[in-house]
Amino acid sequence: MHPNYIQHNPNVPQGREGFKQFMSRIPGRTPREIKPEWVNAPVLTLINGPYSFMMWDRTAKDPDDASREYKWNHFDVVRMENNLIMEHWDEARINPPAPAPAR
Repeated sequence: MHPNYIQHNPNVPQGREGFKQFMSRIPGRTPREIKPEWVNAPVLTLINGPYSFMMWDRTAKDPDDASREYKWNHFDVVRMENNLIMEHWDEARINPPAPAPAR
């Protein structure tokens, strides 16, 4: 990852150090050696020039019925240059604050 890495996710700081700090705050995430094989391989990968699109299948609890799950997809797009990640996009948006409790 390039030191001046550009992050388009509004929840993640810019640069390699900002990315590392963000990832270290996620519960259950610990730094580990990067290996050539995937831990969770994407179900779809598309490459066009310096851009790589990767998509993963996910499941989550249904907010209207906790006994059910629904399927959704996560994606990442990266731009590579000289074998370094230069830029990243995903579907993230700024998380709205939790609604105030009813009175």
